[in-house]
Amino acid sequence: MVRFLHTSDWQMGMRAVHAGKKSKEIRIKRYETGSTVLNLAKKNNVDFVIIAGDTFEHNDVDEIVVKKTVDILNQFAPIPVFILPGNHDPFLPGAIWDRTSWHRVGSHIILLNDEMEYNLNNGITLYPCPVKQKRSSIDPTIWIPKRLPDDKRIRIGIAHGSLDILPDSINFPIAKSCAKEKGLDYLALGDWHSFFQYDRALYPGSFEPTSYNEHDSGNVVIVEISAPGISPTIEKIKCCSLNWAEFSVEIKDITDIEKLEKSIRMLGPLASLVLRIHVHLYLSQDGDFIQQLESFRAELDEGAFYLEWDQDEEMPIDDNTAIRLPEGILHDMDESLQNILQGKIPQPPCHVFAGQDRLVVQKARNLLFTFERRRKK
Repeated sequence: MVRFLHTSDWQMGMRAVHAGKKSKEIRIKRYETGSTVLNLAKKNNVDFVIIAGDTFEHNDVDEIVVKKTVDILNQFAPIPVFILPGNHDPFLPGAIWDRTSWHRVGSHIILLNDEMEYNLNNGITLYPCPVKQKRSSIDPTIWIPKRLPDDKRIRIGIAHGSLDILPDSINFPIAKSCAKEKGLDYLALGDWHSFFQYDRALYPGSFEPTSYNEHDSGNVVIVEISAPGISPTIEKIKCCSLNWAEFSVEIKDITDIEKLEKSIRMLGPLASLVLRIHVHLYLSQDGDFIQQLESFRAELDEGAFYLEWDQDEEMPIDDNTAIRLPEGILHDMDESLQNILQGKIPQPPCHVFAGQDRLVVQKARNLLFTFERRRKK
């Protein structure tokens, strides 16, 4: 029997430039998650750990990134850690694996840089498929020999690439039938950032999310294989420090705000959330719900780890609206804006804005009504 932890796509040194001033903190969080994986490995009493590619974001990450990652990996001792080079950190001359800072790793860290059988104790054999270039259309698992009839070992393949049932599986494509055809008890995969399992082939996903479109990332798996040929037992464990989520919502009344708030609070503590929210706001006669939305936005802005809030507003042209602009400059400006929206050229001096985008003009009109509504309070 064997029990091990499978993880991948740590991508230490990820830039996260889209998060602006928070990008450095996002990089730091990945070290915290590395320590979480360490604790999970020890807590679950695993025989070894597999990192199936992309331990680093690229081969040119700063020295401090390598040193801090090595410090975490060294704490796994005496648990062996098998590391496969991926397409982000391929095994190339002058790559990260040649650096003096990397050579500080302990003897329990094994870099899987050769296509060869690694025979472990208790009849366990690893078949690693190291990546040695950034891109390839060749299946990296092609070298793995098929199981012979008298082979009673537990056979584990380790590869970094795309199962051919995944979208855009053109870089290092891997046949979905690989595990079955090769007689593998388990195929530990990396590259796909979301949890995905097909038969005995499995992606745990990136141990920390890297973008908003990753669904079910931030996991490791504990794998237990009782005997050759027996289906592995899989335990998926959430390990990430941050949860990323993206919302695009229409807000017409308080009910819509409550739905958005409920969806966000279900994700976990605000301090752990990386949020991107696009709000299409429909202004109405009753501005109370707008105040509630602004209060919720302020709460997210202060409490969330990161918030990107994009909002556009729309007020339908409605001559029967209860909000009336007083005679004078505001009324005249609104009349000119209405003319532009109706394809007419307004009187000077507003005629110079006749060519403006309709959305810009509508937003300008919304501001007039918002100003008047708040003035009356």
